Amino acid sequence: MDLQTGARVSQAGALFAVTALTRAGVPVVERLDNSVAEIELNYARQHLLSDTPEQAGISADNFRPILAGQIAGSRYYIVGGVSELNYNIGSSGVEAQVGGTATGDVRGFLGSSSYVLNVAVDLRLVDTRSQEVLQSVSFQKQVVGVDRGIGLNGTAGSIGGVLTGGNSAMEPIQAAVRTVIDRGVFELLSGLQVQGAGDACLASTEFAGQGPAGNARHRRPGDPS
Repeated sequence: MDLQTGARVSQAGALFAVTALTRAGVPVVERLDNSVAEIELNYARQHLLSDTPEQAGISADNFRPILAGQIAGSRYYIVGGVSELNYNIGSSGVEAQVGGTATGDVRGFLGSSSYVLNVAVDLRLVDTRSQEVLQSVSFQKQVVGVDRGIGLNGTAGSIGGVLTGGNSAMEPIQAAVRTVIDRGVFELLSGLQVQGAGDACLASTEFAGQGPAGNARHRRPGDPS
């Protein structure tokens, strides 16, 4: 967390996980934001809520009943979070300059550098009834950035000039967080499938043509970072 720029990584990890669960076809019950449901239940308790409001004042039982057991329960839940954000775990670069030393000579330079960050998540699958932790996973993904520059400068008489250009780019950190959360959720779900079904579940995370999924790596206790 930075006082000027706020959180360095997305705080929507729970939303990423819910999206991954629904994409996997898993039934999901809402526990993240139940504010609207609570308001609806409160209105229903006061007999103010109706599914046919046009019948208000006409029918004496024109209100939504509250029935025992009408809210679906959960069997499992996933808990965890973004556990690492490491800056500049590796960097490299090269810079070259060429040109004469006499006045009026044109000089040029060329430079290129790259750097690597990494982000990691730790997730665990919990049995809602027994509170037993059924499985835990840890995944990390490297985020690569590059910076390139080129320039020319020289003089002609009393006139001098400089021409520079370049580009820089970095893989989006927030997309990396989504990638490792997706991979972690699918890994946890694979343990609930019948034998052999897990391979197909995990294969769905190899997002064809989307590079960020390519280097998401499962890290077990004792594995090097």
